[in-house]
Amino acid sequence: MEMSPAAKVGMIAVVALLLFGLVLTQIGGLARERGSEYIVSFQNVGGLTVKAPVLLAGVKVGTVKSMDLNPDDQRVRVTLQVTREGVNLYRNRRPDDPSGSFYVYTVAGNLLGDKWLDIRTGRIPADTPTLKPQEDVILGEPPVSLDDLAREGNAVMGEFRRSVTALNDLVADRKFQSDIRETMGNFNQISTNMKGASSDARALVATLNARMNRLSDAVQGVMGHVDQTVLAFQSDAAVVGADMRSFSSGLRGAVSRNQGNIDQVVSTLRQTAVSLRNTMTSLEKLSANKDIREDVVAAVHNLKRTSEELQGVASDIRSVTADPEVQSDLRDTMENAKDASENAKGLLNRVKRFGDGVSNGGLANLYLDNEWSTKSGRPAFNANAYLLPNAAFGAKVGVDSIGIDNLVNFQVFKNFGDVRIRAGAVRSELGGGADVNLFAKRLMLSLDAYDTHKFQLDLTGKVFLPADFYLLGGYRNVTQGSGYPIIGAGKRF
Repeated sequence: MEMSPAAKVGMIAVVALLLFGLVLTQIGGLARERGSEYIVSFQNVGGLTVKAPVLLAGVKVGTVKSMDLNPDDQRVRVTLQVTREGVNLYRNRRPDDPSGSFYVYTVAGNLLGDKWLDIRTGRIPADTPTLKPQEDVILGEPPVSLDDLAREGNAVMGEFRRSVTALNDLVADRKFQSDIRETMGNFNQISTNMKGASSDARALVATLNARMNRLSDAVQGVMGHVDQTVLAFQSDAAVVGADMRSFSSGLRGAVSRNQGNIDQVVSTLRQTAVSLRNTMTSLEKLSANKDIREDVVAAVHNLKRTSEELQGVASDIRSVTADPEVQSDLRDTMENAKDASENAKGLLNRVKRFGDGVSNGGLANLYLDNEWSTKSGRPAFNANAYLLPNAAFGAKVGVDSIGIDNLVNFQVFKNFGDVRIRAGAVRSELGGGADVNLFAKRLMLSLDAYDTHKFQLDLTGKVFLPADFYLLGGYRNVTQGSGYPIIGAGKRF
């Protein structure tokens, strides 16, 4: 059955009414959308409108429900409705809060004129409570508008114009131009001088390095020669000691066998006394070497006993003969024997002093210590030896920070009583230093200056305890901003 036009129009009207009712129903549902309401107070909202979206970290979480102007303080109270589930708000950031903490509430927009309430998140401490809807008032930060930017830009441009005008006036001044030309000429001259000084410095450093290499080679050669000389001299001294012991024994046998022949005994005694004096002179020269103590002491003791026996034999012979010539020979013999005995005593004293010096200082003192620095926070092991520590000249050889930096020490030194002056390689750099012994050598203070490129100064000290243990302390890189204190302990051998 075909519908009439009137029926068709009526059906279309009914469908239109149904659709219109559906639209109203949806709009009403949006209007009745529920959520948590919060109040934000602004000094200026910058064109924000009702129904504007609310974005949290760039995500829409609600809308602006209403805005009211407070007549008391002329601030705008914006009520926002958070409709997204699971969203909690926290208090606004305060001036004394750390940067990047808590939330920032402000108004943002784009060039098309759209505005929205922007909530920027920050770090929230674990014990911070969430905001209570409709109870806590949030302070918002006013937006930066284009007008504000324009005013700031105009102010900056005005300052820039004034600066350009002042600069033009300054550049146009003839005296200023002359000073600029003179200054540039001085800079060119300074640059030339600096290039020359740099070349001279490089040449000086190269010369110092070459000299240090030659000094190192020379010291090594001297030490090798000294070692060879000591070994050879010890061997010679042992032979001399054996010969002197054999000579002394033979002399006592000769005296006992020739007691019947007074003249021959006297002549032999005289020659023996002269030989003893010559031998003592030779031994005095040999005693300058410090490594033959045992053999020299034994030989000197034998000589002393032989001289005393000669004096006794000569006295006995003198008492039994009245011959003037024999008496004269005996007097000469007794004088020579006496001189030999006195020389033997002096030599024994010198050898004893040398022995005492060796027992107190030895041929070398070895220092092993563990140093802890506040800069690296870890310990470093050091090993250094002083060769001939009590002699007039000696050497310091060792390595600092073994296994980490391996800083080499190779220095020659001279002793001035309780003060020792050193020069050479200090912690792998060219430099020098000094050691001072105080309080009967229970405290040793050391000063080291080194590094020709970046001057460094170290002040350290050692306090010696019983059994040659010691405590170490001081400050490294005193002249640098990166200086640091050190502490430690060690033992001297």
